[in-house]
Amino acid sequence: MRVCVVARRDPTRDPHTTALVFSLRSVGHDVTIVCGGEGPDATPDGVPVQRVRPERPGAFRKALSRIGLGAPDVFTNAVRTAVAGVAPDLAYPVRLEDLGLVPAGVMVARRPEWPSAADCDLIDVAPHDAAWSTAPAGPPLPFHLPGAETARATPALDRHRGVRVAVAGRVTPTNPSRYLIAAMERAGIEVTVLDGTLAWDRVPENAAAVVIVESPYPALRVSADRKQIPVLFWVHHGEHHLPANLRLVARYGADAVLLAHSWHLAHRFPVPVHRFPFAVAPEVFTGGVAFSSRGFTVAMVAAGLAAKSDRYGSRYRMSRSLEAAFGERAAFRYGLLPEEMAALYANSKIVLNDGGRRHLPITMRVFEALGTGALLLTEDLPGTDVLLTRGEHYLPLGEDAVAQVRRLGSDPTATAIARAGHAHATQHHTYDHRVDDLLRIAAATEVRSDPESTPAADPLTAAIAADVEVQTLSVFDAELDLPDRVIRTGEDAARRLESGRTDAVVLASTRTDLESVVAGARRYVYATGTSAADVAAAVVHLHPAAEVTWRDGVMRADLHAPGYRMRSPDHPLAR
Repeated sequence: MRVCVVARRDPTRDPHTTALVFSLRSVGHDVTIVCGGEGPDATPDGVPVQRVRPERPGAFRKALSRIGLGAPDVFTNAVRTAVAGVAPDLAYPVRLEDLGLVPAGVMVARRPEWPSAADCDLIDVAPHDAAWSTAPAGPPLPFHLPGAETARATPALDRHRGVRVAVAGRVTPTNPSRYLIAAMERAGIEVTVLDGTLAWDRVPENAAAVVIVESPYPALRVSADRKQIPVLFWVHHGEHHLPANLRLVARYGADAVLLAHSWHLAHRFPVPVHRFPFAVAPEVFTGGVAFSSRGFTVAMVAAGLAAKSDRYGSRYRMSRSLEAAFGERAAFRYGLLPEEMAALYANSKIVLNDGGRRHLPITMRVFEALGTGALLLTEDLPGTDVLLTRGEHYLPLGEDAVAQVRRLGSDPTATAIARAGHAHATQHHTYDHRVDDLLRIAAATEVRSDPESTPAADPLTAAIAADVEVQTLSVFDAELDLPDRVIRTGEDAARRLESGRTDAVVLASTRTDLESVVAGARRYVYATGTSAADVAAAVVHLHPAAEVTWRDGVMRADLHAPGYRMRSPDHPLAR
């Protein structure tokens, strides 16, 4: 595609934009930057930059502004004209304020937390249009596209006997790999489970596929020589895990990506992308108590219910208001095993779904609710109405959740919608159905002949590259060749530490403010040279539980920060 990055201010020195442009070009897109500001007409990597010089407002515009009347924005119009001249297929505004610079009729790739760009919003359009949810590497098979769904009988047991599949990931009680494996075994498939590793010497020679399931970090260890077997990578998260998942596509040698949701991201992947949503696991989530006899009016099992946070602020406020309104008939929990969650939902009339602010997921909770026969009251996230029928199988969550739940708790139509949602999900969206789709995808997937990967030029870069989840770095006195990462240096690096959103700190010299710099890292600290021992001492002082390792003169400290990573053994959801 022809992609235009649009900004009022010069974005060519912005690390986020630099990483985005590198990623887009790596997939094969033709990228042009249109922006304001002074500077060269191309980036150091050769990306064309068209600059629009803002004009100072004249007396007439100033007078209109003083009396509160709008005046034509000459600069905005000039940028729109320049973008139109590029004739892009897709525009990427850098900031929210840049949305208005995109001309009418041009498709917009926005961040999930921004308002929709209506008919030209990629997030909203992609689920309903295969042309906007297809990777550059080729078209998908017609799974879960509008109009493609047909009624399917309950898949028969042992229907795929004799087929072999390897599943690689970190098998935990909450990772959906367990449900996919169970469905494969019901189908008679011989499953080789690779827990925590992609060990090619354990993959059967005649396997139909290797399915890698996105799972908690660290990334899987890859060993032995690859075999000519299709590799399918099932991706569960959206924008906030996208950079890491793109790196994992390369590391695992994936031949195709299976997207659980966020199908607007298909154009970011270098291999074919197929829709592969979560589903009902019938061995765990089954219809429960008769709807009218259920003990809880409303329930939800999720993180972010106990304290306010930027990520789950709306979820927290909603749960608090519902608890105040319904008392013991409201059940909001965290840390339940899937079997415990299933029992709760099977005794709840309404299950709420809120996906947070970091991406727009059709979560596992959607199918957990439907599988237990509860009424699904959910954020109407893009693609939900492709898998289900709004108003027939689920209801959109309104602004006043208390009033909506109170009304539905005694509304007879709630029973009918819950029953219809359960029936539709069990007829179309179980993991048994997904297994059939998976094997059809594997049969149609061409195994890539990838060139050998180029090793990192130096040990420090190699150490950081191995930690695929590291995206933002504050770097002091070191040089890194990691163009797909967000790298800040100098004063910008120091300022970034104060925000608490820097994944890693990299040091190549001793500093007087060493402990404060180390304290700014969320997940990792790397150091090299004569300063490495001092940095290691500062890490141990601030984080006694940190794991410090040394290799080729590079100190790497894993701070074991919370997040989407393997849980400690004493965590309630650990194995």
